[in-house]
Amino acid sequence: MLIEVDEAHLHFFMQNKKHTNNRDESGGIGLNNVKRRLDLLYPGKYNLDIRDERDTYTVELSLVL
Repeated sequence: MLIEVDEAHLHFFMQNKKHTNNRDESGGIGLNNVKRRLDLLYPGKYNLDIRDERDTYTVELSLVL
């Protein structure tokens, strides 16, 4: 995990390895809630990049403060 803050921005980076025996693809509401809250609190002032790669999940979030 990496978090950086400067005068005007917050940058968050997280990468996790996937567990091969964890195949729960229920499509929970967690990410949808996060996106909805970001839209409400930081409209047009954030970038959220979520990558579901073969062996890892990666999330990058940048906020204009």
